[in-house]
Amino acid sequence: DAEETLAGEVDRLSSQAELTSRALAVASAVALATALILGRAVWLSLSRPLRELSEAAAAIGRGRLETRVAIDSRDELGLLADTLNRMAADLAATTVSISNLDDILESMAGALFVLDEDGRITSANRAAASLAEQPATELVGRNLVDLCHTDSGASLLPEPGSTTSGVGHL
Repeated sequence: DAEETLAGEVDRLSSQAELTSRALAVASAVALATALILGRAVWLSLSRPLRELSEAAAAIGRGRLETRVAIDSRDELGLLADTLNRMAADLAATTVSISNLDDILESMAGALFVLDEDGRITSANRAAASLAEQPATELVGRNLVDLCHTDSGASLLPEPGSTTSGVGHL
């Protein structure tokens, strides 16, 4: 009789252990699915704003200072978007565009040569090209000192410390 009772208890415990194992497997599957769903939701909530911020930063870096990011949140990404927008606005307010600067330099009546650290011409405006009697594209890369010396060896450059403009024919 004790053997039968013991066998019954063992069967009951075995079936209960099997039910517990199944319940644990189902709970694990539900937890895994929940973690995947939550992970995807977090990834989606971060990836779009980060992509927008990255694209806006790249556009601002290319000179498109009118670029703004529309991220309306109070978290760190929202603060970063606000900071990026303020930076772009400040840059736009204080920066002259390269094309506007080029237009101003080209319209100058005075000759303007832009030199690198070795004294080579990197850019020349229309007046400088006219003074040199050469297209500006042919002046680029030439040394200004060599350009300003005459065949007789005289220099058309002003003496160091001189207040003269050095304007003359090359």
